This record gives sequence, C-alpha cells and structure tokens, in this order.
Amino acid sequence: MTKHSHTQVESRVKQYQHLPLWIETGCFFLALNAGMVNVIGLVSLASQSVTHMTGISSLIAIHAFGQDWSQVIYLGQIILCFFLGTAISGTIVRHSTVKLGRRYATTLYVQTGLLGISWWFMAKNPHGALLFASMASGIQNALASNYSGFIVRTTHLTGVITDLGLALGHCIRGLTVDRRRIIIHLLILIGFMIGGFIGVFIYHLSPRHSLMVPTLLTLTIATIYYGYYVYYKHIH
Repeated sequence: MTKHSHTQVESRVKQYQHLPLWIETGCFFLALNAGMVNVIGLVSLASQSVTHMTGISSLIAIHAFGQDWSQVIYLGQIILCFFLGTAISGTIVRHSTVKLGRRYATTLYVQTGLLGISWWFMAKNPHGALLFASMASGIQNALASNYSGFIVRTTHLTGVITDLGLALGHCIRGLTVDRRRIIIHLLILIGFMIGGFIGVFIYHLSPRHSLMVPTLLTLTIATIYYGYYVYYKHIH
C-alpha cells in the first residue's frame, strides 16, 4: 500500500469512528447546563450573560465611552471571575486533552459549590450571584479543551458554529470531514439551546431558586462521571 493510499484509509477510518458515549453525553449536558446558567443571568435583575466574554468585552467599551464606570468595573469583575475559574480548572485537571480518569469529578464538584453560592445570592444580590456563576462557567469551559485534535468548548457557541460551517464548506468541496467533530458540535449546539429554553422556564417559575437546577445538574454529572470511572477501572 502506498503512503497516499494509507492516508486515505486513515481518513475514512477517522470519518466513521464513534465518540465514546461518556464524551457525547457529557458535552451535551454540560452545554445544556451552560445554556441554563447564561439565560438565567440574562433574564435576571442583573440582565447579564456570564459565558460570553467577547460580548462582555464589547459592553465594557460601550460603558467606558458613556463613562458609566460602575458598570465597567462590574463587567470587568465578571471577566476576572471567568478567568479565575479557568485557572482553577487548569490547576485541578492539569491536562487539556479529554481522557477518562482525569480529575473532572473534582472540578465539577468545585463548580457545583460555586453555583450553589450563586443560587444562595440570587435572591439577595443578583449581581453578586452572577460573579460566582461566571467563575463556575470558567471552570466548565476549561474542563476539557481538546479531543482528538479539535477544540471542545461547552459554554458558548461561536467556535461550534464556526466549525460546523467549515465542515459544510468542506463537504461542498468534497473534502473529508471528521464525523466525530460534527456530532460533538451538534450536541453542544442543541444542548445549549435546550438549556436556554429550560433556563427561561425555571426562572419564570421561581426566580429565587432558578439556579438550583444547574447546581443539581452539575452535581449529578460529577457523581455519574466518578461512578462510571470507578466502574470502568474495576472491570479493566
């Protein structure tokens, strides 16, 4: 077999490989969780996204131009909290590539604690609540940055939609497209949008306790992952 033929075979194998179920499921529910948190921040009294740092950076410029310094400082605090969350995640996990056995459960338990604090603050201080929610979102976004050569982000959709558009363009040109990349990005996109819908629904049901659902969901994801890892380790 020539080198060129070998490369073609590898490409086709890559195209039809399946993602591990725990990665597909995890990405979907993490994105759903982020969608809930972000929408609750937007519809709350604070009216602020906590997962989209690009938009917040633009708002800082707008408020700085209008000399609304209190808002500039608050938005800067949201970005700082998100940044600190990513640093916490990097400190605990210590790897950017997705792999079963990494300390994701520990990281998610920390995220659960931060969302729990945010939930507690929501009724008394919505602006303060979103600072903790932003830190929790930073932890989640940095939880797993890379799988099989492509970037995985579960708290915003810019990169997801970009990669899906690129895949469509490659298909139109007849180029090989990594099926796993499409699946994982579609799961993140659908999960985030469903999470947004759920977030609006639960906020209107109970604004004070709206963050209870993403808090408990994060706790559940962490516990299921840890249990699955223990089971997998036992049978192997």
